[in-house]
Amino acid sequence: MSRRTFKRTRMEDRTRFIWLWLSGMSLRAIAERTGTSATTVRRWVRRWLGRDVRLAVLTSTANRYVPYSTPAT
Repeated sequence: MSRRTFKRTRMEDRTRFIWLWLSGMSLRAIAERTGTSATTVRRWVRRWLGRDVRLAVLTSTANRYVPYSTPAT
């Protein structure tokens, strides 16, 4: 049985995820736009939010903080 390989997420992609998310785009839409899985986008947004709790509080809303929520209409 062979080990599963993976591709590292480049720093420029990580930065793009965060900028798109801060501009109001949903995690799923970011994933579709960048050709990345929604899980990867969610993981990097969560990691970024975890770096500074004060920033996480300032930038989070109910829809953003819960990655599985549906977009507000």
